[in-house]
Amino acid sequence: MKCRGTVLTMIALAVFFAAVAATAQTYTPLYTYPIGSRNNSGIGWPQVMSQGRDGNLYRTTSDEGTQGDGMVYKITTAGQATTLYNFCSQTGCIDGTFPEGGVTLGFDGNFYGTTTSGGQANAGTVFKVTPTGTLTTLHLFANGTDDSAPAFALVQGQDGNLFGVSEEQYNGQYGAFY
Repeated sequence: MKCRGTVLTMIALAVFFAAVAATAQTYTPLYTYPIGSRNNSGIGWPQVMSQGRDGNLYRTTSDEGTQGDGMVYKITTAGQATTLYNFCSQTGCIDGTFPEGGVTLGFDGNFYGTTTSGGQANAGTVFKVTPTGTLTTLHLFANGTDDSAPAFALVQGQDGNLFGVSEEQYNGQYGAFY
């Protein structure tokens, strides 16, 4: 009987503390996107947003930025937006265009994402971008020989490898898991 009372007390305490932690949050817009600015508009596909180790929120937009080919940007929790990287900044858009999947925070503190086009065969890329905006292209899709148009967010496995899916044709099939 004593054990049952202890268990019930523990459950009651857990419910109490869970209720305290689950208080309602107040909706507060951190940033309002300017219409038609092509700099920090951010209006577009509903990409994945990730919070960095610095507390800032990181995201992509697929059709804004200085070239109109997408960008990576951050928004502080105080509402300050900063463009980190504009896609199609390199000759021939080798760095990719249209990052529709957002960015995923990696174990190393950098962000990883994909572009649906641009790159060597205009078939998309996998990229890494640092919190300060340095972009490194990790993979150039070859349009058919290793798939193309990866439009979805990446996932980092426990082993550190990146995984993703695409929807375009690969070896006679539509879509691939990579």
